[in-house]
This record gives sequence, C-alpha cells and structure tokens, in this order.
Amino acid sequence: MMSNYEKVKKIIYENEDLSDYIENINYELIEKGEKYLDIKFPNTFKQYLKDFGSLTFGATEIYGVIDEDFINSSIPDAIWLTMKKRKELNLPKQFIEIYEVGEGTEFFLDTSKMKNNECPVVSMYVPNFLEDKFTENLLTMEYDNFGDFLLDIIEDELEFQEEREFDED
Repeated sequence: MMSNYEKVKKIIYENEDLSDYIENINYELIEKGEKYLDIKFPNTFKQYLKDFGSLTFGATEIYGVIDEDFINSSIPDAIWLTMKKRKELNLPKQFIEIYEVGEGTEFFLDTSKMKNNECPVVSMYVPNFLEDKFTENLLTMEYDNFGDFLLDIIEDELEFQEEREFDED
C-alpha cells in the first residue's frame, strides 16, 4: 500500500506545471538544519526535505530548507523561520514551523510527541499566542504526521486549481 507521502510525490510529479522545488537536497544540509535547531526531524519530513527542499504547489507553499545560510534567509526556509519565531515569540523548542494559512494560523511539527520517528502536525492561531503566554491549549491537533498533512494540503490545492481551470473554460 502506498504511503500518503508517496501519494504526494506522485501528485507533484504528475503536476510539474504547478510545482516548484529544489531537487536532491543532501543529507548533510538536513543534518545541519537539525543541529542548528537542536531538534530531530521526523522521518517523513526528512524525506520531504531530501526530495523537495521546500515546495510551492500552485499557490501553496510548504516550508523546508533552501541552503546553508539559516541566519540571512527568508520564507520558505523553515529553519530560519523557526529560529525567528523562537526569538520573537518564545516559540518552544519542540516546534518547527512548516506552513502558514495567511489569516494568522500557522502549522508546526510537534517533535515532543515523536513516535516511531514521526510526530503530529499542530496548528496555532498566532495572534492568540502573542496575547497569551504559550500553553498547550492554544494548539489544535491537525494531523498524525507530516505525510497526512502534506497529502491534505496538496489535494486541496489540486482541487482548487482544477476548479479554477473549469471556471476559466
């Protein structure tokens, strides 16, 4: 049976016209990202980083790694963004920011709940975080793992693109 991550790869490769990514990120760069954040990435996220670096699919942007400069970078660099949020918002160390909706909701890998080298994806409405001290009740559990998250986000974007195409005809 094909994993959700394998389904995502298939969708991306079948829709190259919607996809923008960096191929073949090396494991050394991924390990540098882990060391810089002082955190262990879940396996599916590591595979995503290896395969795509970071990904723009249609109008959707999933953060990842783009190069070794984690200090002077910008979105879609998840390493840089996570460190920025740690400094500016006191984001707890176990979180890695991977996606923003745009209206204030942000998605994170919660590495404190790692099981079988995978961890859940949680969301948080960040303006609430700015007003309050960070507490677990600000988090919403969204997905069991990164592969489930990625498949849902990519399928939603593909559906949006297909509807847009239909509307233009």
